[in-house]
This record gives sequence, C-alpha cells and structure tokens, in this order.
Amino acid sequence: MNTPHPLAGSITLPPRQWVRRVVGTAPTPKIPGDARTLAFHEAGHAVVAAGFGVPLDRIEVNFQRLRGAVHVDRPACRQFAEERGGGDEARSQSLEEFAAVSAATIYMAGKQAELLLHEIAVEGTLRPSDTDTIQARRVLLEAFGHDAPLWYCQRLARYLLACNWGLVTSVAEELLASGTIQITDFTETA
Repeated sequence: MNTPHPLAGSITLPPRQWVRRVVGTAPTPKIPGDARTLAFHEAGHAVVAAGFGVPLDRIEVNFQRLRGAVHVDRPACRQFAEERGGGDEARSQSLEEFAAVSAATIYMAGKQAELLLHEIAVEGTLRPSDTDTIQARRVLLEAFGHDAPLWYCQRLARYLLACNWGLVTSVAEELLASGTIQITDFTETA
C-alpha cells in the first residue's frame, strides 16, 4: 500500500460550535471481540488519523491477543506540529483546542468503526472505560478543562468513517489478510 492516501487534506468538518455541546450519556453497547472487529477498529483509527494529516508508519494487529496499534512516524509528526505552531496566544489556544479535538477524534474512531461495522446506532455520549476513551478524555481535559467535546469527537469520527467507509473496509481487509500494513508514506499527496 505504497500509494498516496486518498484522504490527505480533504476532510470537511461539522460546525465548530458543536465542540461545546453537552449531550447525555449513552449505555455502552455489546460488540463482538473478534478478529474482524479488531481489524475495522484499527482501520478506523488509521483512516481518521490520515485524514487529519497525521504521518503514519504502520498498522498492526495481533489476532491471537486481539490487540492492535496504529504507529505514527514520530519525526514527521514533530515537523507537522512545528509547521502549525507559533503565533499569538489566541491562535495558540485555538490550535491547542483543534489538536485536542483531532487527537480525541482519532482515539474515538476505533470504537465508532466497530459500531458502524455492526450497524449499531448510539444516541448520546459513550463513556466506556477502554484505553482509547481514557486517552481522548485526557487530551480534552488538558485543552478545555472538561470533556464536553467528547460527544463531538465521537460524532465527527463516525461522520468521517461513514463518508470513507470503502477505504476503512479496504484497510481492514488488508489487515485481516496480512496482520500488518507498512504505510510510511500513507498520508503523502501525489
């Protein structure tokens, strides 16, 4: 998969005022813990991360342990952050909030991909105690002082995944076939 990523630089975001919307909590649905679900979970993280321009290195899954990970290209991430940093205090705060929402949306993309795969609709904010949700809440608390944007991040992840479900499916199928996808230039443009 050494081709430019079709999402690079092409994300349309929902209205920004949704970030501060507070929504009730929804019960966490039961989702099968199988290899297919894991592959779609990791594909969801990867597609949304690439869509936000995060330089990726590889995606890997261990089907025996039902564990997976999306690895970023750390030097490229530092350069990516430096190119967008700086400026006045208001711009800096806005960038910090955007970065937090982006990161939390990437964390939420795995669970949202699972929900889409199993055709489960959820009304309200999911608050499971999995590692992805804990990390998402942490970055939102650091940037906003509360985690109210969690619902927005979940909705944004679901929206981006639904709009790019074909790509999510192809990445998941490749993971199911090989267990690892080396994608160092996944987010480069043609």
